[in-house]
Amino acid sequence: MATIVSKLEYKCSDDCLQKGCPSHNATLTYQSCSDAYTFDNGKGDIKEFERGELEAFIQLIKGLDRADSIKLI
Repeated sequence: MATIVSKLEYKCSDDCLQKGCPSHNATLTYQSCSDAYTFDNGKGDIKEFERGELEAFIQLIKGLDRADSIKLI
């Protein structure tokens, strides 16, 4: 049983302040006991995924295949 936490600082496309986005700290937490993922975008929104949902989400992003979309390796 483990809890694994990964963090990333990012800038969003919203104008959080009049001068733009100052940055946010996103956190992805994996709980091995429940096989569940929790994503906190650093702006007060928290999303929870079970393994199948997150795998489907990742596959859908990969399937976008556009030059202006997120690239997954």
